[in-house]
Amino acid sequence: MRVSQLGSPPQLSILWICWTFPLLALLTALTIFPLDAAQASSFAHKQIEGEASNYQKHLKRFKPKSRTVRLPVLLKRADGLLATDARSAASVYATAVALQTDSSAAWFGLAKSLLGFDPKTYSSSERYNVPVNASGAAYRAYQHARTDTDRAEALDVLTDALVRRSFWRPAIESLKASVALVDVPARRQKLAALKAEHGFRMTNYTTESDTPEPRICLEFSEMLLRTEPDFSDFISLGGKDPQSVSVEGKRLCIGGLSHGQRYEMQLRAGLPSDIGETLQKTV
Repeated sequence: MRVSQLGSPPQLSILWICWTFPLLALLTALTIFPLDAAQASSFAHKQIEGEASNYQKHLKRFKPKSRTVRLPVLLKRADGLLATDARSAASVYATAVALQTDSSAAWFGLAKSLLGFDPKTYSSSERYNVPVNASGAAYRAYQHARTDTDRAEALDVLTDALVRRSFWRPAIESLKASVALVDVPARRQKLAALKAEHGFRMTNYTTESDTPEPRICLEFSEMLLRTEPDFSDFISLGGKDPQSVSVEGKRLCIGGLSHGQRYEMQLRAGLPSDIGETLQKTV
């Protein structure tokens, strides 16, 4: 089986299917996604909630013994340290959280300070724990925030923590919710870049030629929309509709092909995923 790539987007590769040669080309698609104004402005995630809960339990040990300690004093001290000494700031913010667990400002400062740690100073355990704890703290800051502005800022910081963890889909959804709450241009641009690199997109294709009737399967980063009645509307094969199209989770398989033939295929913009995103550019 051999695949030769003769063109560039918006056309998909010209495919030549035969029996013996290995797959030689890998197709990737770069997509840019605008924000749907109807997207929800709320964010919830079971795993992050569990991590935030565990971190909150851990922080109980920072609760000050003295009853004279006041939250505003702690926050002022921590804010002053944040720019120059993130570790010391994190310690003070942790005390503030332990003193008042529903303080969005304390949780937000804790998340920011954790993200301010120099990775060069990480211990072996901190490489995992610091980004996880930062995302848990930002999640709690979002939950306890009282204004849309504060919620949007907390979600933006949560996104940064999730990106540190390569937790791409929750990061995208968090930033979507942030922009839906308060549309800040810089965040919208960050969301577009994050979606373009890690959002819904075609990632690869394979040819299956070990059967009497070969087929091409396009692979995507997310599940395809299960209720879409006819995906053939989004496929053009040699300028015509394909004979058969089947959906297999994250794969879209096109049949009715012949061995030894060359095919020019287009994947049209608008193809829907199961997460509410679509391809925005024809491939």
